[in-house]
Amino acid sequence: MKQLLTAINFSTVICILLAGCSPSEQTATLRYKYQAGAQFEYTQLAMRHMEIYEKDSVLQKSNSKIVTGVKQVVRRMLEDSTAEVLEQLSWDIVVPNKEDTTRLDTLHDTREMIVYLKPRGTIVDMEFISKVDSTERQYLREYYEQGFMVFPEEPVNEGYVWTQSVDVQLGDTTATASTSFTVQGFDILKGYEVVTIGYDGMLIIPVHESPTDTLKRSGLDRIHMQGVLSFAPTDGIVVGMTEKWELDGDRRRLKDGNFTQFKIRGTMDVTYELVTYSPPR
Repeated sequence: MKQLLTAINFSTVICILLAGCSPSEQTATLRYKYQAGAQFEYTQLAMRHMEIYEKDSVLQKSNSKIVTGVKQVVRRMLEDSTAEVLEQLSWDIVVPNKEDTTRLDTLHDTREMIVYLKPRGTIVDMEFISKVDSTERQYLREYYEQGFMVFPEEPVNEGYVWTQSVDVQLGDTTATASTSFTVQGFDILKGYEVVTIGYDGMLIIPVHESPTDTLKRSGLDRIHMQGVLSFAPTDGIVVGMTEKWELDGDRRRLKDGNFTQFKIRGTMDVTYELVTYSPPR
């Protein structure tokens, strides 16, 4: 999942001097403070391990290193404070060569999309500029809507806990994907005064069959995510994030005229860091 009040904040200093309050009682209101014309650049490093099983047999194992450059441009602000954000991703995946595993190949790809985002982090809509098939589009929507942190309405302090849940339609039944968040404290990161927020949750993402997939693959992914997000409330921006996720996927595919069940297991360790922030001129 993507996301400057400190103990020397004036109001907190007054509180400490006059009322004897503890610095741990400082609070912050968490809101994205997007402005039209603002630009952000992030870098993301992911180390991924994947395994594919059929019954008790391991069909495939792979390790990969994924380096992604992320550029976000706030194109405009709508009347209801929704930000229209253009997100451009460019990534390189380093994987073993299929014929000679002692060699490494680097695969390059890009994606562009527009995200409509409320100040608290609620995703209103998504539009894909790059060509994306219906399966990937649905998967990305679920991933963003379930995994994107939505901030509380009220100010938070150290130890503040909240939970967000999303109902996921699975055929005739409904499952609930939930993530809990805990404010761990206040810190300094890359020169920004940040609120550090730990999180732990489970995403439940249906994998729909693609019309162009001759193997007719489909299934359900469960992704357990744990991480820490560093958010700068004065500027209203994400400064950094570390995350670890574990994938447990139940899939099926067409094989010799019949559907066969198989499983996907995987882990990924991710770091996400702000490189530059350019306010509007």
